[in-house]
Amino acid sequence: MALGDVLLCALALAGSGAALPTKNGPKAAAQLNRREEITAYDDSLAAPTTVAAEVAYLQGGAPVSTDTKTIVVLPTAPRSVSVPSDDADAKILEALGIPGSAAPTSTAPVKADKFGISYAPYRGDHGCKDARDVQNDFDQLKDYAVIRIYGTDCDQVSKTYKAAKNTKTKLMLGVWDINDVENEVSKIIAGVEGGWDKIQAVSVGNEVVNKGEATPQKVIGAVKKARSMLRGAGFKGPVVTVDTFNAVEKHPELCEASDFCAINAHAFFDSTTSAAYAGKWLDDTVQRVKLALSKPMNVVVTETGWPMDGSPNGLAVPSLANQKLAIESIKKAFSKTPGDVVLFSAFNDLWKTKSMDTFNAEQFYGIGGAISKSDRYI
Repeated sequence: MALGDVLLCALALAGSGAALPTKNGPKAAAQLNRREEITAYDDSLAAPTTVAAEVAYLQGGAPVSTDTKTIVVLPTAPRSVSVPSDDADAKILEALGIPGSAAPTSTAPVKADKFGISYAPYRGDHGCKDARDVQNDFDQLKDYAVIRIYGTDCDQVSKTYKAAKNTKTKLMLGVWDINDVENEVSKIIAGVEGGWDKIQAVSVGNEVVNKGEATPQKVIGAVKKARSMLRGAGFKGPVVTVDTFNAVEKHPELCEASDFCAINAHAFFDSTTSAAYAGKWLDDTVQRVKLALSKPMNVVVTETGWPMDGSPNGLAVPSLANQKLAIESIKKAFSKTPGDVVLFSAFNDLWKTKSMDTFNAEQFYGIGGAISKSDRYI
């Protein structure tokens, strides 16, 4: 059978060495796609672990093949998991006796009144979203405090500004190319038409040092140039550069040249962290970054999320159910400072390319599996 076929399998948990909760004894039936890891829960555990178990793939009630798979066992089962009824993880949770509820697939992101959300103005066919597309998207994002965009192409500054103008949502704008600061800042100035009250901050570059595209000194120079131009145009808000937490820990001067410390940090890329611990991982990461700085600064996480599809990375397994666990964990960890977190991302980014470098997950960070209306028929 093809890799993507939905199969009926029996999870032979007996003798695995873990007292996994089951509703129907040691063997539980579940529908799932063939994959390397399966997530389960055991309240008696103090920390995540993995066990090997034999999986029998059935067709028409008869076994067609068997295989040994890794089961990722987490210490605590979620009280309730609301995921699409045809999602593999929903079936696994049900088979293992973990409470859950089936719900229809939603194309709208999870509401979060004070958290931010990242947004890209590109269609799945690689074209630019028009003003109507952007407005339709923003209509679904009204409950986020801030919407972050990354650059100035596709006339995105003007389109997003007009879409946010009559809402309470603010924008975090961006200069993408630090080699073209003057041109991009000029587009920002023209796009907001003097309405700086809607702009929370402006970023200059995104993970440029981490990708090896520029030295910290060059990035700092770009930040200073952008800030000078923006101040001259009347913007008095923060101007920052954004890089990964790893890059900032190595080069704290990136933050020290910014008006706040802006980092991208995704627990999914830590193979030792499961979805339920994404919030703790992120909080620990922020604290480490603060220790690396030579002066007290507010640290804002400008990207963090969890993919709903892709390839596993150790204990970090992409799925819709795990994305829900991760986002809830992050929201709980930052419940007192939600304005310091921008979730990633508003919609699945179908314009991106799958790559094992990022575990084939780059397209699938849309919160709740959200798909932009402009991409639903691509």
